[in-house]
Amino acid sequence: MPIDLVCSGCQNKLRVGDQNAGKRVRCPKCQAVVEVPADAWYLKTPDGEDYGPVPRTELDEWFNEGRITAECQLLREGSDQWQWASAVYSQLGQSSSPAESTPSPGAFNPVGPGPAETPKFDFGAGKSPATVVAPTNAGAAAASTSQFSFGSTPATGAAVAPGGSSPGGFAFDAGGPVVGSSAGGDFRQRTYPAAMTAQTMYRVFGWAALVVGLLATVGVVFMTLPMLAMSDGALGMIGALLTMLFGVFWVVLYTAISVITLWFLADAIRMLMDIQSNTHRSSHALQQLQQHFRSDEK
Repeated sequence: MPIDLVCSGCQNKLRVGDQNAGKRVRCPKCQAVVEVPADAWYLKTPDGEDYGPVPRTELDEWFNEGRITAECQLLREGSDQWQWASAVYSQLGQSSSPAESTPSPGAFNPVGPGPAETPKFDFGAGKSPATVVAPTNAGAAAASTSQFSFGSTPATGAAVAPGGSSPGGFAFDAGGPVVGSSAGGDFRQRTYPAAMTAQTMYRVFGWAALVVGLLATVGVVFMTLPMLAMSDGALGMIGALLTMLFGVFWVVLYTAISVITLWFLADAIRMLMDIQSNTHRSSHALQQLQQHFRSDEK
């Protein structure tokens, strides 16, 4: 696929082959040296998350670190079809899906800079970075997936240390499910600290409202007892008793509404977390089933 670029010296439009990606070429009109942007790639993890673009050199680094497994899919910028990672990296040793169009692996060999050439990666000013979930390291038996967020500076491909950030601008959260290695991986329950805190808060507020309501009920009773003691005749006693019952009724009503509302919110948060957890668990099981079918097809 040809690459179009503009000469910075004479603004002449140039077109070069994709084998020159990351290299320097000379403008035939003004003889100025123009750097060809490196080809960019996108990665789709087994759980369906996409991230990129990244240069091919950085993609190779991720593969060498074991972050790209046979269940991942790759897309080269400018192409309209995803392909299995084994089509680009034959070392993975798995055949691609029949539904996917798999170009020849030779067409995706990395283009390295020549001996006297200096490659330069250029993602373009119009491309904004994306928040992604990086694949796990296949060299570990049960390594957890880290969630990366790209900063304003393109990543340099440096390795990310666990629980920290890399010089390339990555910041990651070690929490989340284990997507797994090529064997399917393990499942880890996702946690939602903010939702759990809100659930606990609503439940505590519900108990607090219940205690306040009980104290208010006792207060209303003690406030109306002097009226009963000072009432003169049956009519006065009935009036004082009705006043006490009316006050107790409204206190109990408002207390019940407050407690039920707060506890309902707490249970609603718990139900939403359960739904999210079950959805994630089902997705993980489907991935393992899909991988099992691929292994049987081999």
